[in-house]
Amino acid sequence: MGFDIFEITLQPHVPVYFSGQQVQGYVTAKTSSQVSCREITLSLKGKGKVEWTERRNKRTYTYSNLERYTNLTSVLWNGSDSNEKLEPGNHVFPFSFVLQFQLPTSFETTYGSVKYYLKASADIPGGLDTIKKLHFMVHNIYDLNLDHRSARSLHFDGERTSSFCCCCKVGPINFDLSIPRMGYVPGEVMYISGAIYNNSFSEVKYTEAKLIQVVILHATSKDKLMKVTVQRVYRPSIKQGQRDVWHQVPLHIPAVTPSLLEYCNIINVSYKLKILAKIGCCKNAYVDSEIIIGSVALQPSQPGRRIEMQQLAQNVGPLPVPSAPMIQNEVIHDDPPSYPETGENKECYFFFPAQVLSEY
Repeated sequence: MGFDIFEITLQPHVPVYFSGQQVQGYVTAKTSSQVSCREITLSLKGKGKVEWTERRNKRTYTYSNLERYTNLTSVLWNGSDSNEKLEPGNHVFPFSFVLQFQLPTSFETTYGSVKYYLKASADIPGGLDTIKKLHFMVHNIYDLNLDHRSARSLHFDGERTSSFCCCCKVGPINFDLSIPRMGYVPGEVMYISGAIYNNSFSEVKYTEAKLIQVVILHATSKDKLMKVTVQRVYRPSIKQGQRDVWHQVPLHIPAVTPSLLEYCNIINVSYKLKILAKIGCCKNAYVDSEIIIGSVALQPSQPGRRIEMQQLAQNVGPLPVPSAPMIQNEVIHDDPPSYPETGENKECYFFFPAQVLSEY
């Protein structure tokens, strides 16, 4: 006979844990009859893993890597004191671990992850061990105030050639856009201002600004690059010879993992803001730049932040409170929604909520 109930409970339950914080709770082992058991242990484990396969020349190649961040074990019950017999009843075994410092943030993508979990094990002599796992999230603080780049403003300018084919005639698209700073936290809003000039010989179907998460997975013998759009905002079409004025167009920062994925050596996470003009089916014109995503927002004492706060106070009020650092995957289509006819300076934009993702 085995256990009727064998489970792990976090008490108090915490949605996200930080380095140096206690992870505590209890393991419940309920049995209606005597159970043979050498010991009951609980382990706290944290590990990063990448793995993917590639098909070449009729052969399948597997690339992988693994690293461990923490591995703590506590003996909750020792059967040597009771002839390796656990008596019938409801047994509750409390536990407490302290998370070490310099742990990477929990992260998961298709081919790589950083995970933390509790593993309770009952060592059953002559039989299969009873095992229960419970995953939990860890967040490593990324303070934007400690990154001197975060307060810098960004200016996107220059002329980009739209295409070189017969269906999308040659001509430049001119970008003159800016954002007040590089650094943001989830829940904040990036405001984009300026204009895009259509000096090409074709109508621009639409323009968009999108935040792209760039993930590099490091296997033992090869790297893999992944790009996923985690947020985007669309703008309407621009006729030949006209412009589209962006007046503090909002791009909401979704709940995503901070930049770098610090203390993880096999997964690197970064972000890029890409502003794109869609002309035809063959080629787009675009400008892009790195964006920094943190977990502690810039304080108003930062120059770029202070100027932006003054501007927002006159126009849109205070920024929203940052949200939690996780996101769910959901594919969306690249085609923008239909736009009504608008004048040159009329505001018109459409953004997707934080739960939306799409392939780059």
